[in-house]
Amino acid sequence: MDLSNAAVIAQILAVQRKAYRLEARIVRYDRIPALHDTAESIRGSGERFFGLVHRGSVSAVVSVLLEESILTICRLVVDPSLHRRGMATTLLSDLKNRYAGISIFRVSTAAKNTPALRLYQENGFTVVRRWITDDGLELTELEHRREPESCP
Repeated sequence: MDLSNAAVIAQILAVQRKAYRLEARIVRYDRIPALHDTAESIRGSGERFFGLVHRGSVSAVVSVLLEESILTICRLVVDPSLHRRGMATTLLSDLKNRYAGISIFRVSTAAKNTPALRLYQENGFTVVRRWITDDGLELTELEHRREPESCP
């Protein structure tokens, strides 16, 4: 996604806010950092963004950071009105194909976010650790590992 385009950033922020507001309700935690993102914080994140468009507007977004041999999924959001249409799975599949040489994919989510945990586990991710933030939010980290011989 072109982060120099203000309209693209506005659409990312719109879908992200809808998705994270729902997550905040699910996990009963309203201090999710992404809820407070701005155009500047998105542009300055260093993340690479990919998205899906539905009926002319961005409907799902994933962003990643690549560090050495690990691809970290920083955010994966779908407009709540479009849940259960396979968009998140499509984005995850695209990442696995796009980053075919990467053997470790990593993501974290709130431990109470059962829809996200289910999505990641159904897509080959396994829980590797849990921890509690200083302000009391329990997080779960998951990884998807591929054997080096399966990476082209």
